[in-house]
Amino acid sequence: KIIETGIQQPLPQTTYSSSMTAELISERFMVASSTLRNYPSSFGNLNYHIDRVETDKLLLWIKTPLKQKEQSTKPIIEYVAPIAVLTGDAGYGKTVVMRDLLSRLNQERIPTLAIKADKSTFSRQQELVSELQLGDDLIKQAYTLSDKFERIVIIVDQLDALSQHLSANREPLKMYNRLIDQLANIPNVRLVIACRRFDLQF
Repeated sequence: KIIETGIQQPLPQTTYSSSMTAELISERFMVASSTLRNYPSSFGNLNYHIDRVETDKLLLWIKTPLKQKEQSTKPIIEYVAPIAVLTGDAGYGKTVVMRDLLSRLNQERIPTLAIKADKSTFSRQQELVSELQLGDDLIKQAYTLSDKFERIVIIVDQLDALSQHLSANREPLKMYNRLIDQLANIPNVRLVIACRRFDLQF
């Protein structure tokens, strides 16, 4: 099941950007996403892969401009938040969908960073940036890419691995929540998050 999150207010434009070029940032994103890219997506030795309709739906959502809702009583325009959540029970195949989505985005040369939250559990964004060898603050990099590309995608797989019933340390989950909130307010950024249905509800 794919859920598009609710309404958010767009933040003002900013000059907050990275000292790295957009091309170099894209290359770093590609390398940092290797854990998800190399995730097995076929059955055993048969090399048999099942394409999932969720992958096509997510790709279409990423490419489609965000809906706008103009309020008649206020002189503002609300934007649907650029976050999609793929939910399902354990064993549903969410990671394979995320892996296939990453592959499609790479083929279309859309800058994409894929993070497996079950492999990258940190309490500070700086630690995550260091582990992924991004070379600079992720928020700054996203702003730099936003100036050049119509779409930038951040994939966070298995966010449920950080939930309270799996871990007593809540700091990594708080860190991801802060990161997602910041990225969601950057123009042209789309976030795709995979999470078990139970953890999304509770």
